[in-house]
Amino acid sequence: MKKALRIIGINLAVCVVLVLALEVGLRAGELYGLLPKIHPDVKNGITWLEYDSTNDIWRNRKSKSDFPFTIDAAGNRDVVAGKKDGALRVACVGDSGTFGVWKEGDNLRFDSFVDHLAALTQLHVENFGTVGHTTHEGIIRMREMSPDVDVVIARFGWNDHARASTVHRPASAILRHVSTARLVESTGPHVSETELRANVLEMARIAHDRGQRLIWADYPVHLANENISLPIHMRRGYVRDLAELDKLHARYQKIIEDACRDAGIEFVRTGLDADCFSPDDAMHPNALGCERIAGVLAGVIGNNVDAESHNGEITPLPGTNDQALFQRSDPRR
Repeated sequence: MKKALRIIGINLAVCVVLVLALEVGLRAGELYGLLPKIHPDVKNGITWLEYDSTNDIWRNRKSKSDFPFTIDAAGNRDVVAGKKDGALRVACVGDSGTFGVWKEGDNLRFDSFVDHLAALTQLHVENFGTVGHTTHEGIIRMREMSPDVDVVIARFGWNDHARASTVHRPASAILRHVSTARLVESTGPHVSETELRANVLEMARIAHDRGQRLIWADYPVHLANENISLPIHMRRGYVRDLAELDKLHARYQKIIEDACRDAGIEFVRTGLDADCFSPDDAMHPNALGCERIAGVLAGVIGNNVDAESHNGEITPLPGTNDQALFQRSDPRR
């Protein structure tokens, strides 16, 4: 009996030593840049992100074979639309809903409201949307963008309350699964409710200091389809079902709206309904949804675009002198 226990103990000790050695190796590889900085999130055969260690931020990964468009060195998706000479410069920051991707059955579609906005307004529009980003990265992206940008459109709030996970650290996409520190995942959100408000106010401060107009678009979702899998949003001890997730998302949106009101930022309700989402995708607007968001925002920007088919609402905020900016996009209202 003693001999058997001794053998078991030795085997366990060897396993612990091997796992710890692997962990040390992974950490050293990260520290000295020996491992590829590729995001471990691979979906539909696409590795979406790569790590920018200089600025400590994930960026859309440039890959001509993956996307029907180009992504520049800064990780920005190319916007193809005519631009008027001397037109306003508009930069859109956000997550995958801004980047432009949604699921239809087993296929990915790449409609983006940013493309529709550029086509509608003929303004100089840039797409800073990045898969997986939160308001924390939104601050970094705003600091990066040219001070020549006139209007910034922000659309965040979904990934902020997603369950934080250590697997998003830069590491080998293959070996991350056996890294000990990555086997224990956080049950808290990426961005707490207190941090969310502070992030919105910081983005408002950056825009104010640069003389830029900041417009915040809401982030409605459609969680009616119970077949949708949201593993990073629902976890025991955090959010148990879609009903709880819906309430959590509404609470985060309310925090954003209140912070916008306090900072004097325009908060825009885009009026998306069930038809604006695919049955296979609860959070990314489909082609119709992208068109509707663009139509509402075009009206808000004030480019005299016909938005009769859209029903967006804008929350008038204190401290804004030009009340014409808050006209509703739907003339019937």
